Amino acid sequence: MKRFSLALAVSVSVLGLAGGVSAAQSSLAPRDLGTLGGASSSAVAINDHRQVVGSSDTPAGDTHAFVWEQGQMTDLGTLGGAFSFAAAINRRGQIVGSSATADGSIHAFLWERGELTDLGTLGGTASFAVAINESGQIAGSSRITSGQTHAFRWEDGEMTDLGTLDASSGFASSSAIAINNRGQVVGSSSAAGSPGYPHWFLWDGDELIDLGFVGNAAGLGGSIAINDRGQVAFTGVFAGSARAALWHRGTVTDLGALDGRNSSPTAINERGQVVGFSTANAPRAIQAFLWENGEMLGLDTLGGVTETATGINNRGQVAGNSRMSTGEERAARWWYGVVMDLGTLGGSSSASAINARGDVAGSSTTAEGVRHAALWTR
Repeated sequence: MKRFSLALAVSVSVLGLAGGVSAAQSSLAPRDLGTLGGASSSAVAINDHRQVVGSSDTPAGDTHAFVWEQGQMTDLGTLGGAFSFAAAINRRGQIVGSSATADGSIHAFLWERGELTDLGTLGGTASFAVAINESGQIAGSSRITSGQTHAFRWEDGEMTDLGTLDASSGFASSSAIAINNRGQVVGSSSAAGSPGYPHWFLWDGDELIDLGFVGNAAGLGGSIAINDRGQVAFTGVFAGSARAALWHRGTVTDLGALDGRNSSPTAINERGQVVGFSTANAPRAIQAFLWENGEMLGLDTLGGVTETATGINNRGQVAGNSRMSTGEERAARWWYGVVMDLGTLGGSSSASAINARGDVAGSSTTAEGVRHAALWTR
């Protein structure tokens, strides 16, 4: 197993090639973003303007989506029901998520300039928005009949049904997971009555391309991500093992695994760097990795036995979570191989997303024992 060299990281910093790694690694601090008046909150995404989105309890005990900006948390409201959840935000400040409606259904929404828009459904009773690109195209999933869901792309008021993989092979449902700035959508499609038979897909504007069986061995689950070059990182199956893979222009590359076991990606940047986590031999049960230039590198922990990477920006800064030797979970950031404990608001902490500036959004337990949305900035 390869690991980053601390000596290399220090040398890079001294030479000035890391853009001030040492200074940046020592100056991030957690900020409590508060709540909408209830007990707890959590953040799920952040854009390059430090706008943070997530969900928070309200004084009435409901859960509402929020956007935090320049010290103020704004309630996005609902589509008439009791709850709403934010999922993603783009650089323009457009936010997508899902909300209960007045009749008890759940619909995907778009929030912009203070207004919440119901995106509707593909004919069923529920829809969910999961991602939005910089031009405002939205990816999500909608129920079309009881027990059947289709992925969609929404644009300019129109929801397009992306269908499923080959119906003659039994595929009946699909779900979208991510969208890039070219409007390409990735997700999974499954056969009716067979939840263990999903395949990953890429929708390129014309058809769904089958990327192969969803790997979920060793309890790793499966994930998929896409960048603007059309490179897709996903969990595949190779010789019976679930491992991180990279698809590009019809070619699939096995990214391997630490100690030759299992791995799963979580994010990919525009340079083609992939991050995720891999099962490893003792004493580390699960370890975060960075894959680049054909090599998978294990990222150092904060002293515990498990860690995961949740995001990477185009500078190669990685956000994730690492266990301390005491077993406490901490939000962490890696840069040039150096791991940084991002600290907490009094208890444990976790990182959800990272922006181009290296700011990290997530959540932390306070000294009073409640979970609050948190932002780590310089």
